[in-house]
Amino acid sequence: MKIILPLILCFVFGFQELAFSQDTIYFKRHEKEIARLLEVNPTEVVYRKISYLDGPVFRTLKSDIDSIRFANGMREIFGQVPVSKTIDSLAQAAKEASFRNERQSYAQGVSDADYYYRGYKGIGAACYISGLFYYMGLPVPIVGSITRPTNMYRYVPDRKRYDTDTPYFNGFNSRARSIKSHKAWANFGYGAATTTGVFLILLISAISTIN
Repeated sequence: MKIILPLILCFVFGFQELAFSQDTIYFKRHEKEIARLLEVNPTEVVYRKISYLDGPVFRTLKSDIDSIRFANGMREIFGQVPVSKTIDSLAQAAKEASFRNERQSYAQGVSDADYYYRGYKGIGAACYISGLFYYMGLPVPIVGSITRPTNMYRYVPDRKRYDTDTPYFNGFNSRARSIKSHKAWANFGYGAATTTGVFLILLISAISTIN
């Protein structure tokens, strides 16, 4: 009796130690393994099977494991993205989508200005006339190229979008201003070329008369 009682106590305490020191590995293939973990490194989980603690050491990739419940009751889930990172990723995706939409709206504004804007005709005619006088008419294209286009509502195809979509508004206005500036200087050049041509014709005619 004196020998049996200590044996029973050893068995009970040994069983309790075994029960409380076991870990449970849950695999992604919907299987689980009762084990004693030896190591958890960045890529692998190293363990022995609880049913054969003197047996071989097993190594399993963490990518094959869904989660581990440790002997102390804590559980680690592998491959789970932290909530903060998920929120950051969603915020970044929303920011990128917004940026793409803004670029598309701006590009659409530029495209519509190329197709619809015709507000340069008045300044174009004035610059052509000023070009006939060379440097004396130079202030006209300078002023025409730096002033903002007016009466934009006459040319925008979608006035509501022009009023509410800022990137579209900026794209249309920027392109319209560029077109107006280009036409101003081009017409000034045509006027100057006209005067030069007339002068050369008169000069040649005068020379021919002399000869």
